[in-house]
Amino acid sequence: MLAVHEAADGASGNPTPQQVIVAVGKTLRLDACGIFPLRGTDTTPIALHFRTQKLSDAFVLGYEEKTVGLLSAQAIQPTGQPLRLADWAPTAPFPQHIVDLMSPEHWVMALELKNGDELLGLLWMFGSAKPQSKPPSEGIAQMIAHLATQAVQETVGRAWAIRESEELQLLEELGTMLTQKRPLQERLKVVVDRTQEASGFASVTLTVGDPTSERRAAASALALDGASYSDDFYAWATDFFCSREQLIQTFQYHEGRKGPLLFADPAKITETEPIHRAWMVENAITFYATIPLVFGEQTLGVFRIYSGFNEQRTWERLRVFAALASHIAAIIESTMLYDQVQEAHADLSASHHATIRTLAYAAEARDPYTGDHLRHIEAYVRALAPELGLADQETEELTFGAILHDVGKLRVPDTILLKESALDEREWEIIRRHPLYGEEILIHSRIPHVAREITRWHHERWDGGGYPDGMRGDDIPLPVQIVTVADVFDALTSARPYKPAWPPDKALAEILKNSGSQFSPRVAQAFRSLFEAGVVQSILASHANQADDADDKILEGAAA
Repeated sequence: MLAVHEAADGASGNPTPQQVIVAVGKTLRLDACGIFPLRGTDTTPIALHFRTQKLSDAFVLGYEEKTVGLLSAQAIQPTGQPLRLADWAPTAPFPQHIVDLMSPEHWVMALELKNGDELLGLLWMFGSAKPQSKPPSEGIAQMIAHLATQAVQETVGRAWAIRESEELQLLEELGTMLTQKRPLQERLKVVVDRTQEASGFASVTLTVGDPTSERRAAASALALDGASYSDDFYAWATDFFCSREQLIQTFQYHEGRKGPLLFADPAKITETEPIHRAWMVENAITFYATIPLVFGEQTLGVFRIYSGFNEQRTWERLRVFAALASHIAAIIESTMLYDQVQEAHADLSASHHATIRTLAYAAEARDPYTGDHLRHIEAYVRALAPELGLADQETEELTFGAILHDVGKLRVPDTILLKESALDEREWEIIRRHPLYGEEILIHSRIPHVAREITRWHHERWDGGGYPDGMRGDDIPLPVQIVTVADVFDALTSARPYKPAWPPDKALAEILKNSGSQFSPRVAQAFRSLFEAGVVQSILASHANQADDADDKILEGAAA
């Protein structure tokens, strides 16, 4: 039980229901466990832990279909005694798709979470018949129930005080709002609007920032309540509350404190800025409170609460904000760290991708006959991708892979790559190894997996007659099929020492002729559709114009 306490108490302050459940599940090696609050008719669990993804998926399906929930937890008979699947009668309190994942020796236990005579919720656990997953003793079960009861009272119990109809939604909503892929300023604005609406306070301001770090710029948001903010006050508040000096002063003021600071008749405080004081008088603000957002030992920001209520109603709502503040601080810290990691990763990825692109163009530059082959292929695959239903991200990965498809030619000797006469069989064998060479070059690179697939398989054929692996049909990934068609079409319509450039319609006819043998029929037909719509011709014309411009620049340089 000491291990459960230590695991659940990993964060500062009292553990949340989810921390308790994860600690109990991992320490007792349970297959699953969860907490259901008893509040109205809501059957939604507030904390869950599953040993495997398969179990998680099965229970989530049950919750969505309403075949498992609070009634199932109640049916387990919350006596603190374990029951085996074989003991349930007449049927198990779980749908068949969950029972199928259990054995007759699986056991289930339910515990009541009580505050005096008030039943707050149920905690259920189930595990396998394995010795390491045996049910807890009666004493351990009571200690787990006590720990879970405290967690429910400290978090969910306070959330219930906000509004009867919104008891658990607010925390979930705020977590969702703060983790959206939007600028932090916008996320904070949505959070304060929602908390102001839920609490009924005259106004709520949330300021987040780190005055000691150059990396983390200050950000703030103000909940606008009707016409109570003038443009002048809004502009002043945004600048004042987010200034480095004010952040330092505010954080120092709250140092060593975690609860709210409440000021009665705040307009009478002489240190208050005149515009701030005038606004509070105008809006009959009776109490002004500040609540720090503390994560560990670090203050991340502060709530400013403006109340027109009496002292009792103000304190009732402030207790809710005190509970919210710890959760919001944890979410903000994780999202800001995530944003920083994403930003750093994006910088590294951009640099890494640029290096890999340079390798690709270096490989192309070694072959004097390919010209702007990579740029041409990039244009064709970008046109083909949406025609074949690829999403934007898939298109970007496909395009990157298309540029890299011949990077393996870096390892083909110049005596072979630049040879003007026909290649012998040994030389052809080396040329045919360039897809494998390319994969070896990219194998340890942080690039999309599809790029390595394109590099290795762009010479495979639909009928299985290609190389290096003799893949056939739809075993060849769709991005590879697309690059193969684009690669051949550009090769046919480009001049080489051994042939002139083919007319586009003749090259298309060749693609369609070999549909089902060399090329994917689906991709060949998509290319035909682009051709008939004039897209291919537009790409060819664009390339021709670029070549003419390049020639003109060369001539101008020679004349100069």
